[in-house]
Amino acid sequence: MQPWSSWLHLPTMIRTHITLSRSAFNTNITRVNSFTGYSSLALVVKANSYGLGMIPLSLLADKHPGVSWLCTVGISEALTLRAAGITKSIVVLSYHDGSLEEAIKQDIHLAATSLQEAEAISVAAQKAGKAASIHIKIDSGMGRNGLLAHEALDIIHRMRHLPSLELYGIFTHLSDTGHADLSYSYLQLERFDRLLDDLEAAQIIIPCTHALSSSSLNLKPRRRYSFMRVGAAAYGLWKNPTQIELVNAIAPLELIPVVEWKASITALKTIPAGEYVGYKRTFFTKEPTKLAMVPIGYSDGYPYALANKGKAYIRGHIIPVVGIVSMNIVAFDVSKVPDAQVGDEIILLGHSSPILPYEMAHDAGYITNLLMTGLHPAIERDVVEEHLPYQLPHSLSRSIFTHIS
Repeated sequence: MQPWSSWLHLPTMIRTHITLSRSAFNTNITRVNSFTGYSSLALVVKANSYGLGMIPLSLLADKHPGVSWLCTVGISEALTLRAAGITKSIVVLSYHDGSLEEAIKQDIHLAATSLQEAEAISVAAQKAGKAASIHIKIDSGMGRNGLLAHEALDIIHRMRHLPSLELYGIFTHLSDTGHADLSYSYLQLERFDRLLDDLEAAQIIIPCTHALSSSSLNLKPRRRYSFMRVGAAAYGLWKNPTQIELVNAIAPLELIPVVEWKASITALKTIPAGEYVGYKRTFFTKEPTKLAMVPIGYSDGYPYALANKGKAYIRGHIIPVVGIVSMNIVAFDVSKVPDAQVGDEIILLGHSSPILPYEMAHDAGYITNLLMTGLHPAIERDVVEEHLPYQLPHSLSRSIFTHIS
């Protein structure tokens, strides 16, 4: 008998994998640059680049002339990027979950959300023997971290006198974008811009300003900021059809999903009429039904809520989920795909299929970011060169997604 340790090295089938399109990523960055007029974008790579893969996408960004900054949520992500060889400027937008001293030594810019945080950064900078660059976070109406806009001027006056501290940037975060009523977003920008005016009047120079993100593509701010923070748009992840309509009402903007998620058929089986499929007996066959067993499930991030309403794509056909999404197996009805075979790949979502991320998210009752960040990080991710944007055959219609008019 083999020792138990040898079992760890037994060959396994690649049951599911994710590809990331270099071409789609580069195209999205170029199109967003053109649409916004910003030659410099900051790529948001927090939460494993919205679940897609922080390291491979950051390496792509490091080579793209349209990306000048990378944004992380915490220090640990930023240090991981430096360890992976990322050379471009990095700014931590939120919490300090790693060594301040090491971050300063690695030329990582740090958010300061309070005077106390700025003081802690100053102490760490002195220990590191190097000045720290901070970006002051302003709460203009999000109600979370940051200096309240109407109180910030006095606190910034105090921050500027802290030793070994450079007030390099100042930023805010909009809370309610992506729909037709933009009044609150403009109120937030008004509060932020008023503070910037007051700083200029007080001759406090903070060279870098940023406030806009992917969800605010349809905003027309009074001021021109230093750069735009872009995550979802760079990855081709629309929120919903409303966002697409609002943005394209300004100018055409076609974004391509960078991600494609595939899985292999491991078994085919015809179930006779009058039988149940899956846990809880939620699907009953009214006629003989050919099923493809696919080795993915909610443990991989495929939403449990897609039971009996999820879709995938194979050989020119959209195939429905049959029964409950279980932990490791999903059954798809391939009765209308006579040439389906064991070993065939189905596309769960992605640019070479009609299954787009925001549509799958809608079907699951999710938001797009929730769907994507739920993809299990252990699923293999490979960067590929080409993208093949899917074109619906004339025999099909987008009306297969009932929420799209």
